[in-house]
Formats: sequence, structure tokens, C-alpha cells
Amino acid sequence: MFSALKRLTSKGDAPGGSARPGHQAMAHSLQKKFSRGVQYNMKIIIKGDQNVGKTCLFHRLQGHSFMEDYIPTEEIQVELIEHGSEV
Repeated sequence: MFSALKRLTSKGDAPGGSARPGHQAMAHSLQKKFSRGVQYNMKIIIKGDQNVGKTCLFHRLQGHSFMEDYIPTEEIQVELIEHGSEV
């Protein structure tokens, strides 16, 4: 994805390049930074009726296996989830 972005931005740098109106080339320092990946911090709220699987979804987002047994959850759960992939 970023290689395509790099190709698009580098076209505007060359004299006589086909830069789109209103677009500027990305600075080289930003290109270098984005080439290593972008990390996101997100806050996710899971809200729903009883017995619909909110806690199971919460565990799956953490990378745990699906829980077959029903165990009622009475509290609010807060967790930092380290996600291995980068966008």
C-alpha cells in the first residue's frame, strides 16, 4: 500500500510530472516513517444485551480461544491489547 503511495508522490517531484491539482508530494521524512508501518491506539466499547457474547468477543480480540461455557460477567472490563500487525 505504501509503495503505491510512494510511487504516486514521487511522480509529482519530477519536473513535468503529472501531479494532481491540489495535491502535494509527501515529504521524504514522512515517506520513510510510514514505510516502517503505522501503529494505532484504539478504544473499543462493546455494548449489548445480556447473553449475546460480548465477553467472548472481548476474549477473541485479545487472541484467546473461544469460550464454550457461559459465565455471566457483572463488571466492566478494561484491557490493553497488544496487536501484532501493523497497517
